[in-house]
Amino acid sequence: MLRLAPDRARELAAEFDLQRLPLDFYANPYPKKRAQEYVKLYEAAQGTGSVTAFGSYTWDACLELEHTIPASAKERAAWHEGVSPCAA
Repeated sequence: MLRLAPDRARELAAEFDLQRLPLDFYANPYPKKRAQEYVKLYEAAQGTGSVTAFGSYTWDACLELEHTIPASAKERAAWHEGVSPCAA
């Protein structure tokens, strides 16, 4: 998961222009690596042609949680130790 500082995210959003896409977008406008990985694993377990959109949405959510949960666990541990992870 890509994490940006709020200022950098706003800057990128302001610069984004659908009429000026990066050249590498045209070479691969629909990256499929994550989807192909899901299809391969799911069909190996459930059989060819068994993939559904609902399953793929769940797969994506789980991938995002893989990155979110460890980060929040570190934050909780810091709070329990009396140290705020947000303190500057």
